Amino acid sequence: MRNHVPLSAKIALLINGSLGLIPLFLLLFGLFLSYGLLQSIDIPATIYLTSDTEIGKGRVVNVFETSFSVNEEPIYGYDYIFDSPVGPLEWTSYGQAYFDVGQEVDIEYNKDTPEINRIAGTTSSLGGGSTFFFTIPSLVGLVWLLINIKNGRKKIRVISGGKIGRGELKSKEPTNSSVNDQTVYKLTFSFKAEDGQSYQVSAKTHKPHKLEDEHEEILIYDPMDPNNAYLADNLPWGVPRLVKQMAQ
Repeated sequence: MRNHVPLSAKIALLINGSLGLIPLFLLLFGLFLSYGLLQSIDIPATIYLTSDTEIGKGRVVNVFETSFSVNEEPIYGYDYIFDSPVGPLEWTSYGQAYFDVGQEVDIEYNKDTPEINRIAGTTSSLGGGSTFFFTIPSLVGLVWLLINIKNGRKKIRVISGGKIGRGELKSKEPTNSSVNDQTVYKLTFSFKAEDGQSYQVSAKTHKPHKLEDEHEEILIYDPMDPNNAYLADNLPWGVPRLVKQMAQ
């Protein structure tokens, strides 16, 4: 018989409760910061101008100042004509070094695809390499969120098909971590599964009193592998109440 896990409990487990709001914030904040800039990235140039390149000649036909700057130095845009192996091509590059209209410039291009090119020493992406800097918060948030989801799915599986146990505190050790100036402790509990064997489950928390308020702490474990176990009071949001209801 499988245990019913409500949608609200599944969501709490997948995002890891309140702590899971941090990666969600980072992901959304990073997307907000980088949305406009990501649209300006010349992806083909980023990929194809890192190797197999050759140098040709071109000339600047227009110069304009952009709204970007690096170290308070403005970034300029340079419209140019490239005398490529496949004929004249028009494109735009960006950089700090100033070129005059009509000036001859070196053009870096992919030897197999001359259509992908830029003025040597410049970039084809408005904002340059700094554009990718703004994607860091969203990337960190995404990786963190995926880890939470992976762990959350494991918890859902154990709770759905798990058995209730009761653990006795065996050890309490301070860690080198802290949350809001409160030391994070590692608490280890011993419990007996339905196979008659003893197992251990550990939890880290800066609120150890939540796991010390009862003689035996309610937990839930995977009967196929009792080493996969979770203490009810260390689960997020309303999930502890759900597990304790299963124990009644």
